[in-house]
Amino acid sequence: MENHEKDLQKAIKKLQNTREGNKLNDTREIQDGISYVIKDSKYQKTIEVDHSFNNIYISFNNNFYCCKEPPPIPTIMLTSQKYFSKVSNGTILGSDLIISVNSFVDDDGTPIEAFPKLYQYFNLYINGVIQQNGVGSVDPFQLTIKNGSILDKDDPISLEFVMTNTL
Repeated sequence: MENHEKDLQKAIKKLQNTREGNKLNDTREIQDGISYVIKDSKYQKTIEVDHSFNNIYISFNNNFYCCKEPPPIPTIMLTSQKYFSKVSNGTILGSDLIISVNSFVDDDGTPIEAFPKLYQYFNLYINGVIQQNGVGSVDPFQLTIKNGSILDKDDPISLEFVMTNTL
């Protein structure tokens, strides 16, 4: 990468820092915050930056550069899906309890056909108490509870799948 490209990237980074409210010692604002002059003490060069009209315009060493403003930082939102069943809906295999996805209903009481395939994590509640990691495992079609054979048949089972959505 040529030196002027490195300097240009450095200028853009300084501009981003300045626009986020971090005032730099070697930067001064002009024209009511629309333009910046960045004096780089290391390279003894002046870089003029104007970010009006949602663009960044950079004049550097008598060359003119234009690029789009950096994209906004995405907003990440957590969502969850909850499903409910009872121990009595499962079958015992060895000491484990296996509950088919068809035995679960959603918040509206509608039977479900598959658990989510993409999720960040899931919470397992037995009789309203959250369980530690490793007690349960899920695949799209069933929940397996280790040593679930000791549970009371009337204990409610709740599964909460937590997903992230980017806005």
